[in-house]
Amino acid sequence: MNILLIGGGGFLGLNLAKTLCGAEHVVHIADLNDNIVFQLIGGDGVLRVHQLDCANVELVLSLIKEFEIECVINLASSLIPSSSYNAFVRERNLGC
Repeated sequence: MNILLIGGGGFLGLNLAKTLCGAEHVVHIADLNDNIVFQLIGGDGVLRVHQLDCANVELVLSLIKEFEIECVINLASSLIPSSSYNAFVRERNLGC
């Protein structure tokens, strides 16, 4: 299955990518920070890393179409564990 991990450059995304690749899925990662995920390309089964602003819906939709993505997992977030409830509400209202 072709899978797109949006915001896949974080802790959860990298570990999920390894697990999905181990299950023989083709994984694409879309993230603002591509430095972390370049280590996964090839050997671990990640086909492509796309550096982009995941809030740009048109770009994400074009990736889905171009690479025939069958499953999208959205892990994008600007929050960290110590973020306040107000920060969560702001992010939710932005549609992240």
